[in-house]
This record gives sequence, C-alpha cells and structure tokens, in this order.
Amino acid sequence: MTSRERVAAALRRQPVDRVPLVTWFFHNHIPGRGTAESMRELIEYQVNEQDLDSMVSMGIGGVCDPAVTSEFHTSDDGRVLHKVYHTPDGDFAASIRDDDTLLVKNDISLMSDFNGPLYVKPWIETVEDVKRFAWVDRAPEGEALARQKDEFDQRKALADEFGIPLVATIGYGLTRAVSMMGGEAAMFASMDAPDLLQQLLDIEQETNLRLCEMALEWGADVIIRNGFYETCDFWSPQQVRDLILPKVNEQAQHIHSRGGVMSYTVCTGILPLLDDYAASQIDSLNTFETRLMGQSLAPIAEKLAGVKCLWGGISDCEDLGRATVEETRQAVRNAFELIGREGLILCATPSIKPDRPVENVEAMFDEWRRLR
Repeated sequence: MTSRERVAAALRRQPVDRVPLVTWFFHNHIPGRGTAESMRELIEYQVNEQDLDSMVSMGIGGVCDPAVTSEFHTSDDGRVLHKVYHTPDGDFAASIRDDDTLLVKNDISLMSDFNGPLYVKPWIETVEDVKRFAWVDRAPEGEALARQKDEFDQRKALADEFGIPLVATIGYGLTRAVSMMGGEAAMFASMDAPDLLQQLLDIEQETNLRLCEMALEWGADVIIRNGFYETCDFWSPQQVRDLILPKVNEQAQHIHSRGGVMSYTVCTGILPLLDDYAASQIDSLNTFETRLMGQSLAPIAEKLAGVKCLWGGISDCEDLGRATVEETRQAVRNAFELIGREGLILCATPSIKPDRPVENVEAMFDEWRRLR
C-alpha cells in the first residue's frame, strides 16, 4: 500500500499492510534540527529518513465578498493593532494588544489562538457582527477560487509525488466562536444570546459544505473539521448535542455523499461525549488527549475502537515531554494493545513540540516500526 491507500483504509477501519503513523509537527519543526524550510523538507524527513507515513495538509476557508474592503493600522503608541472590514452591513472590526508572542504583527487573523487573551475588541460581540461576518466567510468564486485551486494543485502534486494523502481542514464551528469572541464571551453568549451562536454556526456551515464539495472535487483524500474547542472543556454535554453535533453530522454526511471521509479534531473534555461520538457520522477522531485533564486511552478505546478510526494514542506532553525512553515505548505498546491494528493511525497529540527530547521521539518511531 501507499501511505495514501493505507490511511484511507485505516480511516474506514479496513485491513492495512501496516498500521500508519501520521503525526503533526508543531510549526513544521523537525526534531533535533529546527523548523523545516519547506513542506517538502518535512515530508522527506518523515518518508525518506524515518519511513513514516505522512500527509500534505491545507486549510481551506471562506473568503471576503468582492464588495468588502479592509484596512489595518496600529495605535499611535504602537500598543494596539486594529483591523476593519468594510461590509455592506457595516464595519466588522477587531483590536488586539501587541505582544511578543504574536507571530504576525501586520494583520489580525479571523482565526487564531493568539487573539483571545489579547482582545481589546473581539470580532464578534453582537448579532449585527455575525451578519457582517457573513460577508467575510463566503465560498470563493472567480479570482479567489482560482487562487485557492492553484495552491491546492501545488500541494496535490506534492502529495502525489510521495504517495501520501492530502488532508483539507474545513470547518470550525464553535472553535471559531471561541477564537472570534474570546473564550469567556463565547461561553456567556451560549446562555445569554444563544441565537447569536446559532446564526454564526449556520452561516459558517453553509460555506463549509460548499468548501467540502470543492475540496473533494479537486482530489482531497481526507476532510478534517477542527472541533478542538467544541468539547466539554467549554460546553455542557447537552450544548454539544444541541449546537454542535447536528452540524458535525451534517458535514460528515455531505462528505460521505461525495465519496469522502471525515476526521474530527478534539483534544480534552471528550469523556462525557464518547457515546455521542460512537453514534455520530464521523469516520475518525483525531488528536484526542490520552494523559491530561483526567483523560486516559482506556475508556476512549473501550467506547470507540472498532467503531471509529482513532487517530492518536500518544500524549505529546506526557509520553514524549515528561517520559523516559522506555515509558515512551510503553505508550506505543499501549496504543496497539488498547486500540488494535484496525482503525488505528498512530499520532502524538496534538503535535510533536520542538522541545521534546529527540530520543523519545525516535523511541516512538522505533517502537511503532517494531509493532506496525
């Protein structure tokens, strides 16, 4: 099997020639070397040097309507960054404090974990803001569509060259709400202004479904929905069932109807939802935490192994960051024992960080080779 065939089979819980290992590397950092200068360099490290399976990933999102213009500026003292989109329904704006942690200082992203702690004014505060958001999250057409297709084709050619899957991330749901509102504001809105969140989800979902169609038509192998903040770290189980899972299932069904597969990104806060995931339409759960926040692999595997593909199994923080070499190897053995060989894609959750001991990363890869 090629890696593409192997991952596709694992996602569908079909037999594989060997269990795949497909993991994320934080900021494309190669263990012991530094940040890869290109996607190709990182893939060559994985495929040619380490004999891992790999992937080419691409985020596919909505774009601004042609009627929208934007501008960016900083405050006179340089301490606050401002961005505004001028939409037909009024200005859609955000302001954040400047900070040494920011990777980009000449823009404010609509989706960024950096925004929440730094907001002076978040993107979304009112229902009117949600209506304006609709102007900046539309399926691309014309030149915008051509640009996305060109980037996709370049990444697809790289994936084809190495025989690895192209993974498209589409859809954020309440992960978007946390990013665009700030965590506390999003939580309060779920109780005080539930219509605001529902409208935000509805607008995004309409774009999501069209983007899924596009990506699958172009040749994406896997669609991932980022539900990192759609768990019970933030929402009650009933809120997840009412607000989130209907959208997740609708997106999965839409993907299935076009021959695709969908994996759902989560991390912590998932134990109350395992039965819901088992009954859902998703094919796979990815990057679930197995050691932190009271979670462990055993109950996750008990509920979901054999029902959904489990793309994970190793805790980056604990099994790589704080473990001995032998403890890392044991974590790999536990993943194989608890999940089994069918429907397992081994992965460090949520990604391998730059400061993890190289000997532990290599032990993870080596033990996987022994058992795969």
